[in-house]
Amino acid sequence: MPLADLVTESVRRTGLETDISVTGHLVAETDPRRLDRIVTNLLLNAHRHGSAPVEVTVDGTTIVVRVTERGHGLTIALGQAHVIGAHLTLTDANTTPGGAIATLELPHQTPPTPT
Repeated sequence: MPLADLVTESVRRTGLETDISVTGHLVAETDPRRLDRIVTNLLLNAHRHGSAPVEVTVDGTTIVVRVTERGHGLTIALGQAHVIGAHLTLTDANTTPGGAIATLELPHQTPPTPT
């Protein structure tokens, strides 16, 4: 499934007002259920513990969730990211201008070698 479509659908299913921006339409080799769980957890956390606006950016194989304040309870997202081989970085709103940022970097897919 194309990464942009998966993230957009995850955002839509939360039913929460979230701005989304997509650059490119890459396909990521990952477990779509676990990725959905990570994105949903980050969004729910951002809306529950942060302040509007909540923004999601998909750029290549990187997904960024930005919120005015950092929330709590991100253990699920961190654990799921580890399982799919992704790297989840969290920055604090007190140290980042514009708010807290959760950056999920999915593993790069290696193109098949021509035979």
